[in-house]
Amino acid sequence: PDSTYYTLLSTVQSELSLVQQAVFTDPADQSSWWYHRHLLLLAAPPPSDGMSEPKKRYCEMLQSETSPLRELVEEDSGGKWPLSALHFILTALDGMVGM
Repeated sequence: PDSTYYTLLSTVQSELSLVQQAVFTDPADQSSWWYHRHLLLLAAPPPSDGMSEPKKRYCEMLQSETSPLRELVEEDSGGKWPLSALHFILTALDGMVGM
């Protein structure tokens, strides 16, 4: 089961790099942001007790997404979308750490 998850996570990470290019090109394009959120939800690890290896990998992926989003928020590019995505990720990370 973990190998299937890691394959999914790898695919999602590749897609996220493409989405990152799209949101930096046109931060106001909401379709890129919806796809970004879809990918983050798709990559969520299966439920488990404690901090499993899939959860750790997911948290690492989420953490890697925060820097570019903070950059867009600081530049005030894209209106609400970068801030909304950053909030979503930070909330997800808080939930993972609390598990």
